[in-house]
Amino acid sequence: MDPHLGTDFAAIAPIMSGRYPPYNSLAHYDESTGKTEVYFLGRTHLMQEPGFIPRASSTEEGDRYLMELINNYRTLSSELRLLSPRPGRSSCFLSDTELVCTGNGLTTTSE
Repeated sequence: MDPHLGTDFAAIAPIMSGRYPPYNSLAHYDESTGKTEVYFLGRTHLMQEPGFIPRASSTEEGDRYLMELINNYRTLSSELRLLSPRPGRSSCFLSDTELVCTGNGLTTTSE
């Protein structure tokens, strides 16, 4: 949880009185470089705990897929995203393909 990102918790869940729930972003910490990369979708999004899916035959650290359920409180929808983080890219959380399911249908986007 990074409170400096400015998530608008009072608007998302007034009953929480502005307190912070556990996840508003994902981060990857590279132990060898000490660098942290953050994936943040905005002030009205919260994230569930991600599922990790190993990439076949890979031994590189962080080389896996992340399945992420995201709560979008601006549109009052949930999004299921399959992220393809790649260490060493400008942002390791940019997806080759994102699968977004909003309850009204399924869409895919490609870089």
